[in-house]
Amino acid sequence: RASAALFSRTQPTTAATNNPSTMPKISRADGEKWAKDFLTAFAAGFKENNHSVTLAPFLADKLSWDWSDDTKGEGTPADICGKFSQTWGAMVDSFNLPSYQVIVDTSHAKVMICGPLIINVTGPGCLVPNNLVYNPVSFIWTLDDAGKCTMWEGYWDQEDEGMTAALGAVMAKMPKSE
Repeated sequence: RASAALFSRTQPTTAATNNPSTMPKISRADGEKWAKDFLTAFAAGFKENNHSVTLAPFLADKLSWDWSDDTKGEGTPADICGKFSQTWGAMVDSFNLPSYQVIVDTSHAKVMICGPLIINVTGPGCLVPNNLVYNPVSFIWTLDDAGKCTMWEGYWDQEDEGMTAALGAVMAKMPKSE
């Protein structure tokens, strides 16, 4: 039987970095709006491969990231958007998340989404015809007091057969570097 203390919102914490009174907070409504606005801007960035522009209002001056494709790091929005423009931004021409669930951790300013993702993997300049991939995705964003993302986690099945086939088809058409 679980102790009532485990479920108490006022349970004391000892680590200063885990003190709920000093952590950024967000309301459920603000978190849901943030997720919707971010996903709209994120999807828009694939059309022109310009996530550095579309995501500018959402990313803190310094942030870290950890994604299922082993893209990990920390730096500026230019750092992550630069990496993205050479990888997913170049490979995918559309990002469609027709429905998703939003979970807001109001006491830690975390916004999470998960849902059925459909991307079109065509490569730079549409090297291959429409190449739709279905692969559910989950993102977790940690926000600061200003509502900017300081940590972006992304989870999906990196070994999904449809995705690896689509990426392979594009890679086969890419110009060979000398």
